[in-house]
Amino acid sequence: MKPESWRKAAIVAGVVAVLAGTAYGLSFTSWWRALANNDDGAWQMVGRIDNLSTPIGIVIAIAFGLIAAYQGRRTPAPSTATASAEPGAKPRKRADDPYKDLLNHENAAAELANRLASGAPGVVLVQGTPGVGKTELVQAVRKDLQQREPNSRIAWHDALPGEPLRIDTLIKEIEGPDAPPGSGAGASLARLNATLERYAGNRVVIVIDCAEELLNTNKNNELVDFDLDEAFEAIAGRKHHHVTVVLVTQELPRSPAKLDWPDSEPVIQVEKLPADLFNKYLDGLDRDKAFELDADVRERLYETLGGNLWLAELFHAVLAGGGFDARELTDLLSGMHRPGIRPFLIGHLYSGLSDLQRRALRALAAYDVPVDVMRVAKLFDGQDQVTVQNALSELNRRHLVRKGDDRRYYLPQSTAPDWVAAAGISADDEEWTRLLRAAARELGQMQPELTGVEDMHLYDAELRALMRLHWFDEAHEMVEDLDEKLREWNCGYRLFDHRKKLIDQLTEPRDEMTNLNALGDLYAAGGDFREAGIAYEQALSLSTRLDLDDATMRIRSNMAEMSWRRNLTEDAFRLYTETLAEAERRGDQRVRMGALEGLARCHRRRGEYASAMKRARKALSIPLLEDYPGDERAMKFASTRLVQINLRLARWHAELGERPEARKRLAEAERAVQHRWLEAACLDGWADHHLYANDFAQARTTAEKAVEKAMQSRDPTTLLQARTTLCFVHLKLDDLPAAMWQIERAERYRTPGRSLIVLALHALVARKRRDVGAAAKLFGDLHEQASIRITGARNAPGTGDEKDFAAWDLKGFALCGRRLDDDRELDTAIAAFRRARKVAEATPGLVARLKELVVLLDQCRPGRLRSVLDAFDEFGP
Repeated sequence: MKPESWRKAAIVAGVVAVLAGTAYGLSFTSWWRALANNDDGAWQMVGRIDNLSTPIGIVIAIAFGLIAAYQGRRTPAPSTATASAEPGAKPRKRADDPYKDLLNHENAAAELANRLASGAPGVVLVQGTPGVGKTELVQAVRKDLQQREPNSRIAWHDALPGEPLRIDTLIKEIEGPDAPPGSGAGASLARLNATLERYAGNRVVIVIDCAEELLNTNKNNELVDFDLDEAFEAIAGRKHHHVTVVLVTQELPRSPAKLDWPDSEPVIQVEKLPADLFNKYLDGLDRDKAFELDADVRERLYETLGGNLWLAELFHAVLAGGGFDARELTDLLSGMHRPGIRPFLIGHLYSGLSDLQRRALRALAAYDVPVDVMRVAKLFDGQDQVTVQNALSELNRRHLVRKGDDRRYYLPQSTAPDWVAAAGISADDEEWTRLLRAAARELGQMQPELTGVEDMHLYDAELRALMRLHWFDEAHEMVEDLDEKLREWNCGYRLFDHRKKLIDQLTEPRDEMTNLNALGDLYAAGGDFREAGIAYEQALSLSTRLDLDDATMRIRSNMAEMSWRRNLTEDAFRLYTETLAEAERRGDQRVRMGALEGLARCHRRRGEYASAMKRARKALSIPLLEDYPGDERAMKFASTRLVQINLRLARWHAELGERPEARKRLAEAERAVQHRWLEAACLDGWADHHLYANDFAQARTTAEKAVEKAMQSRDPTTLLQARTTLCFVHLKLDDLPAAMWQIERAERYRTPGRSLIVLALHALVARKRRDVGAAAKLFGDLHEQASIRITGARNAPGTGDEKDFAAWDLKGFALCGRRLDDDRELDTAIAAFRRARKVAEATPGLVARLKELVVLLDQCRPGRLRSVLDAFDEFGP
């Protein structure tokens, strides 16, 4: 028996002894004696056992205690490397504690060491305020782990402002130095998953310092990069590997797709120091005893600085610069609000810098991205690079700027505003304006060809420089040029923050209108319909005032699309009809094509397949007309719409049971593809086609490829659809864990009221996994959202659509799920399915798939849904 087992046994025996002793004592009380003396023979036996339990328990406890003590002497205590890393387990300190120099942070260090030593996969967050000592803590753990486990590979990367952390970086670190050259190039999520599987035995820790630089502070600290979001989820979610990512950050990150990785492990908080250890840190800074830090100064300084190490370093640096003694500076700081202390200290430090060092700081602030010495020197007049290098090195040594792994310098995001304020930088500062102009010029020369959204960081920096110069019209021109390229990749959202800053700043009202209209699109795509409506109304007001009929027509078309997204089918149909009439009057074929496609979708939602297909085919014919414009923008628009409309037609033909025609439309869509992100949509269409043909292996392979492509192009619509297909495939193959994994991720891209099939599958998988509580809630949500689509919300009467046949179908399915475990009649569910069939034209393909869902649900309680399945026979094959 292991020592730990002996100890547990001894504890159990001791507990038995205590309970037995208690029972023995209570046997003399009236109520226990009454039970023991009961005429029932069982209670007489309890009384006898009670009398024997105490001496037996004492003997057992003594015996096990002696054995445990003996075993404990023979076996040494486990080291930190084998300490438990179970959630909630307290970190164990070693006798030769390597973290004693971390003062009050040794507990956090030991906790991090325990997690890393266990080799458990995942994403670990080390969080604390600026200057509290996070980096030093992780570096100490890194050093100790490398000494104790030399076979573990520990990589360190600094996150840089505005620059993505690429998946290929993670892959290269997992593969190690023996990986073939270029193995991570063009890496993707599938490559990462394959790497995790292939190198499952490798012990790898990847530390990302300054991880707050990866976050969008304007969006609740969401991770900027969608690929990295999924990569962290893959590392945290897959259990059969030994890769750990440590994010050292000032701010707790959030997942833009609501993935689980930020909450997969408890956060390791790095707290402020207690007073005695803070004083010890001060003594370390003032090794020469140059400053008088008596007890009163120390006490007030601790309270004033809040135990923050970086503020203590700034305090010491200001003293070293002269002009203050310790008591005088402490008195001054004590009278300030804490948020103002850091800017004050930085301001005094800036005033004590040499002229060259100040200019170097201002140059870094002008670039606002990491740059090398050569680029900094280019902003100086005739200054050699060696002198500039010396200035930057000194600033870095004093922790006033940072230096990346690639020898580029930058101002940290957290302190850059303080340095800008300290330098007195303002829009009317001629020197600052000159620097910004020079920085903008250099940034333009540094920009690579825009081949992917990952190349955007230098373009973003130039846009920020233009806006700080108040050159808003030039910034808007650049935004419009970039928008055309980004839309090809389905990445127009990358310009969202820039467009917001341009509101009310543009000289030309027409440019203001264009920007507001584009903002409305971005708000609507993100589900923020309130802000989208405001932006559209402002754009519409400008177009009306300027008498721009063509712009008014396009804005109304966008508003129709927003109504469609909000499930306001009647409003969408009206707006699309008005837009179509105006487009035909004005001869605008692009708008006419879009309006016809919108009307086709409205018809299909109401089950009017013949009308939907007629409108869609008419839209497909428009690019062939002689008066269709031949400019590049119009042709790109046409190619995109040809793909999307043919894909819609393919799905509609499949729903009608016309698979050969669906296959033709898929082939047409593939031939029209010109943009990379549309390849994912085509793959998703083929995956759905294979699913209708019950070719589950091909459906799975194709859908997985669609997910991969959609991740690369940041296409949430295709991600939702392809993951939904994968869920259905796994359900048919009876792989419930895989089905749940896919549908949970599809759910994250769904907005309330839309894509109800995702909610239906989520409920079905939960029920088949016997999670009755979760299934009940999901079926309830499905019923509520389907009902709202039909009758409208309580606070918005008249917004529903009684002809929404898909909502009727899914309401019926929700009722089946809610009544699966009781004996109530299923008439209302059958009535909902029948109502859908009365509304829609015959859809044998769709009915067959819906029946499959009911069959799968009936397997949870065989025969319960027999009456519903019998009713499906009325609807045809």
